[in-house]
Parts: sequence; structure tokens; C-alpha cells
Amino acid sequence: MKNCEETVTQVLAHTIMVMMCLLALLPFALLIISSFTDNESAIIYGYSFTPKKWSLEAYRYILKEWRTLGRAYGVTVLEPMNPFDRRLIHTTLNDIADVETKSEGEGLYKQVRVYYRGSMR
Repeated sequence: MKNCEETVTQVLAHTIMVMMCLLALLPFALLIISSFTDNESAIIYGYSFTPKKWSLEAYRYILKEWRTLGRAYGVTVLEPMNPFDRRLIHTTLNDIADVETKSEGEGLYKQVRVYYRGSMR
């Protein structure tokens, strides 16, 4: 059976761990609350857990422009690399349907741009 000292230590340790877990969740809570904050209010007052003015404009924009945003996520630009590495990427991705690659830039070290050409459903 546990003595009183062990019980107190365990309760204190659990309390500290719960508090640390809650503190770890605070940035995510701020992120979600900030997504409902009016743009001008965020510029003037900054982000806060209690916004001065609430807005759904960010979500309206996402719903209206979902194709454009989806296409933007479908493009990847890799860091400049040597010809051997670029060729390796091009040949590896060449057989994948709906994926296109292009080398862009000047000189020996160029960037590889990877495009997803599939449908955004």
C-alpha cells in the first residue's frame, strides 16, 4: 500500500504533466481562434485568444478559391541541384501518371519544379 508521501508525489507529478500538456495545446488553440479573427482586427491588435472582431472571411476565401489553392499545393520546387541529381528525379518521376517535371534556372545548378497535373476533386 502506498504511503501518504508517495500519493502526494504522484498527484503533484500528474498535475504538472497535465499542465504541461495543456500548455502544449495552447498554440493550436490560438491558431484555430486566429483563423476566425477579422483580418483588420488582427493587423491592428495582433492575435489573441479573445479577438476584438470575429470573421469567417478566411474560410469563405478557401471555399471560393479551393482549386487555386489545391493547384498551389500541387507544385513543388526543389533546391538547385547538379545535373546528375536532376536527371535522377526526372527519370524517377517520369513514369508516374499526372506528374510532370521541369528544370528551371541558369547555369550548372538548376531547380527542379514538380507539377501535379491530376484533377482536384
